[in-house]
Amino acid sequence: MKRLFALILSCSSLIPAFSQKNFVKALVVNQAGDTLRGLIDYRERSLTPTFFDFKMNENSASKRFSTRDIRTVEIEDGEIFQRFVVTITMDINDPTRIKPNDPILPPKTDTLLLEVIQRGTFNLYAYKDQIKTRFFLAHGNANPEELIYRVTPRPGSQFNKFHAFRNELANAAKRENKYDVKMNRLVQFADYKRDDILKIIALINGSDTKKDKSKVNPMASIYVGIGAMRTAQHFSGPTVFTQDPKSTFRILPNISIGADLYTKPSVGRLFFRVDLSSFLVNNDFQVQTYSVFRDYDYRYNFKVLGAKLGAAVMYHFYRSETIKLYAGAGFHVVHAFKEESEITETSYVHDTKTVEQIQKYPFDVETSWANVSISAGARFADGFDVAVTFLPKRTITTSINPTNDIQTLALTVNYTFAGKRKN
Repeated sequence: MKRLFALILSCSSLIPAFSQKNFVKALVVNQAGDTLRGLIDYRERSLTPTFFDFKMNENSASKRFSTRDIRTVEIEDGEIFQRFVVTITMDINDPTRIKPNDPILPPKTDTLLLEVIQRGTFNLYAYKDQIKTRFFLAHGNANPEELIYRVTPRPGSQFNKFHAFRNELANAAKRENKYDVKMNRLVQFADYKRDDILKIIALINGSDTKKDKSKVNPMASIYVGIGAMRTAQHFSGPTVFTQDPKSTFRILPNISIGADLYTKPSVGRLFFRVDLSSFLVNNDFQVQTYSVFRDYDYRYNFKVLGAKLGAAVMYHFYRSETIKLYAGAGFHVVHAFKEESEITETSYVHDTKTVEQIQKYPFDVETSWANVSISAGARFADGFDVAVTFLPKRTITTSINPTNDIQTLALTVNYTFAGKRKN
């Protein structure tokens, strides 16, 4: 329970960071038509922004631009937002949120910043608020119109689904003479989802889905790493090893492979890290005791060959052109595939130091255990990442008397070989 509380506390400490300002390079076209180049505060938001804080450079004061102040916002290597006066539906289309007696709300006309998903012969846009996600389509310079998808309740906890947007997509394809067998299949089975609609519009435009600006940066990055790990041990309980033994904590090699999964790839602040790494331990402890007739030398050798699987929540709390710093918390599960641990007892004749007897006592170690973890690191522009992971003291059991408290510190240099980010 203490470790669970520690993990919750560590993760909760990241929450204030999510509201930190995140200024990135951007271009703004204001109401007067002037183009401003500077920095935009662009954060981890699930809803379409209704305003932006803008400043000319790092040292200048920021100014808030609302929807009425700007025409276009272009995030460098990120999304584009464009202002339009559009008519939007106000009904919910998520069956889990619809109640049987919900009133039918009329559409309303509003001035909104729409996210530009793709530009071409047909322009595709999106807007997400507390009600739902809406997609809009426009031919050339025409004003965008919402692609309609409605869900209405019917008796027996059932729902009617109206896919009017499919007709609009079919009409767009026919207008450009792109409505063939393949297109018909895509349209008829399309869900009201970004990827489904984008795939159809991309084919009509003769383009590809990579022109979705939100996908300039990948959602996942894969890396390999090599480094070193040190595992310290302490003992408790009625054993000679609870004294102050002569200890040897070896630093052993550590290899890993993992993935970073970004919650909002275009922002790149918050991400989840999953990694699999080696877990090697080879520690020695030696204690001497004395009696009237004999002296004893106890050597405790702890060897483990295993692996650890970790998952953590990470956040980039500092970013510049050349370096990004991050920190996070999570947990690791350790599994020992092989262990060769034993205690060697050597007895000597008192005063002569003549070896009288040597006895070895092999023992078993707990093969699997879990622990919370705290991580921090620095990511560089060339794909390299230096990470430090700390697993605090954790008690593991053995088949003999000594109780082991283990804590681990690992330093790893990672290299991202797939899914490199541009920011």
